[in-house]
Amino acid sequence: MATSSSSLRLFCSLPNLLVFSLNLLLLLISTASFIPLLLLRTPPSSFGWALLAVSSTTLFSSLLSFFHLTHSNLYFIVHLSLLLISSIGQTLSFFSLFLRPGPCLTFLGSSKSNREVRLLVMIEEGAIVGMFVLSSVALVLECFVQSWRVKEYEEEEEEVADAKKRNRRMGKFRVESVVDVEAQEEEERMKIKREEGVKTGHYRIAKF
Repeated sequence: MATSSSSLRLFCSLPNLLVFSLNLLLLLISTASFIPLLLLRTPPSSFGWALLAVSSTTLFSSLLSFFHLTHSNLYFIVHLSLLLISSIGQTLSFFSLFLRPGPCLTFLGSSKSNREVRLLVMIEEGAIVGMFVLSSVALVLECFVQSWRVKEYEEEEEEVADAKKRNRRMGKFRVESVVDVEAQEEEERMKIKREEGVKTGHYRIAKF
């Protein structure tokens, strides 16, 4: 059991490292995605605020992943929910910018030149695609790592339960052994007394 547990731990060390690296990259890209939106217009338009909300959700989910390393189920559920929400927002944002670029440029309401606006929008699209890919891979890996953690926890609980059962059996066996030894000693004492009584009786008869 211990050998399989250690092998499983070594096997999952790489996914753990990948999850940490992916969330770190996700943190950097989501932070960088604020720059094009703020350069387009400050303060942003309503559509710009919607894009900022997607980036903020992604940023917050990547930050929460570092607290999720404490193996807390609550953090995992919240982080998983934020990853799903941010992935949906990233998908909608990309398709809006990619399929309807004209109306989106109008909604962004930037006063910059058309060339600068298109360049900044292309950068934002690239950031959104990067966030979506990293979020999807991190989501799959974190579900895998969480299932491994649950399995490892169940194995540890099973080992503890088996150890307690063994201790109870050993304790019961020791008590029974002590009782048997005491019974044998008592039987030997009674046997000695009976023999002494028989000898005393024979001696009295012979004397008589």
